[in-house]
Amino acid sequence: MTAFKLTFLNLCHVLLGHLGLKMEVETLIDAVLTLPGERVVTPTTETVRIYRPDRGSSTMAAVERACGVLTDRKLYRDNRALRFEVTSRPAPDPVDPRSDR
Repeated sequence: MTAFKLTFLNLCHVLLGHLGLKMEVETLIDAVLTLPGERVVTPTTETVRIYRPDRGSSTMAAVERACGVLTDRKLYRDNRALRFEVTSRPAPDPVDPRSDR
């Protein structure tokens, strides 16, 4: 368990480097890692969509820059191009009660 925690902290510090932000790991978790989103997989791409919060966030510009940097690295997983983006939350589907999450 200690190795997992140390690996997570190391990844948090790498993420902070990509974001270019000066903040504590606890703040990173609250402000960035808890943002809602979704993963969309097609035969050729895997897109990680992060939904913008309803209220303005000073960290979102940094998150958008980091998404651009990661996408520009042309990463692949399982022969799919990885894409990262920040987008508005889609409107709820009135037919699907699960869509208002």
